Amino acid sequence: MTPISSPTAYERTTDFSQPLDDCWEVVPDKDWSFETSPGNARFESRSEGRAEIYLRPCAMPGDTVEIRLLPGAPRAGMFTFGFLAGFEHIRVELDLTRGELTVHTHEFHKPQPRLATKTQVDFDRVRLVWESDYLPQLPFKGSRISVILDDQCAAVVEQIDFLPESHCMFGFNGPRPGRSRGRRDPGLSTRTSASGSTRNRARATALIH
Repeated sequence: MTPISSPTAYERTTDFSQPLDDCWEVVPDKDWSFETSPGNARFESRSEGRAEIYLRPCAMPGDTVEIRLLPGAPRAGMFTFGFLAGFEHIRVELDLTRGELTVHTHEFHKPQPRLATKTQVDFDRVRLVWESDYLPQLPFKGSRISVILDDQCAAVVEQIDFLPESHCMFGFNGPRPGRSRGRRDPGLSTRTSASGSTRNRARATALIH
């Protein structure tokens, strides 16, 4: 599900057996929902825009965010996750059915997306690792992120000019219709560790546990 931990000793795991607490900022609207039950959470969106959930406390270099998708449950849509700090952001978008992965940042002076690649779709665990990195000719450190699907590194982006403290986020960016895998209704489970609006509109969905 969603553990949050850091190399300086903080670690948190959510199994959805209790109501969500103040570490979770979940504000659904009529076009998306996040329903929890013991062991997992079901995330579904028909929104044409973004449906996002934010997690506290703030993350920083050395932290890892892990999200676990329920094995065998159907999934579809453009899953997005990353770090946000005001207008600055590191945002990963992953098409759950086509395996298309992109990484966008707020750095308008650099080509966007910072990375675009194809990856596997048969995975159940997503990890986003945030590390410090150098920035050429600048007097402060930058960031490096790695996206790991199960145990395979799917993407690495280096030399990101990003603030050293931010909220982590996950959600859907539009339903992006695609063929979902599996036969049952989807569910979503997430873990973090630190160190649409009409019936016939396409659905983005996932089960987190």
